[in-house]
Amino acid sequence: MATIVRLKLDAPDTTGCQPVWWSKQASYGDSLYDGRLRRLTKKLLALKEVTQTTIPDLPEILSKDTLMTTWSGPFERYHVRMRFRTEGTVEAITYRDPSVRMIRYYYFPELKVGVGLFSFVGIPDESAYELQIPAILPMSRGSHVLLQWHQDW
Repeated sequence: MATIVRLKLDAPDTTGCQPVWWSKQASYGDSLYDGRLRRLTKKLLALKEVTQTTIPDLPEILSKDTLMTTWSGPFERYHVRMRFRTEGTVEAITYRDPSVRMIRYYYFPELKVGVGLFSFVGIPDESAYELQIPAILPMSRGSHVLLQWHQDW
C-alpha cells in the first residue's frame, strides 16, 4: 500500500509532504484504506502533466559517505544537487546510486508553481528502495528544495 501525502505549497522542501494519517500503516486488502482512497479520488481533479525532461541539468555530487543501518548496509550515501530547467536547484539524499529523475511534472499557472515527482534510491532499508516524492520546483535563483526520506512516513 502506498502512503498518501499532501503537498503544502508554503513549505520549502519535503517537510511540506505530510502523510495522510490513515494511509501510513495500511496493509493490502485494508477495506478502510480502500474506501477512504475512493472517496478522496472522487474529490480530486485530474492534473495536467507537462512534458519536461527527466534527466537533470548540471548534476553534481556534493558529498559522499557510508551509512550502516541496524539491519543492512553498508550503503554509499550521496548528497547531490541538480537543476531541472529552472533557476533554483534540487538537492537529494540518495543511497547506492546518485541518480535522480523527475518522472512527472505538473504546472499550475494560476499559482505560478511547478510540482515535480522525483524518483531515486532514497530509502536506506534492506537493499535500499526507490523513493518517489513530490516537491515544488524552486524557480528563482538561489532557491532550492531538499528531497529526502523521513522515517515517520
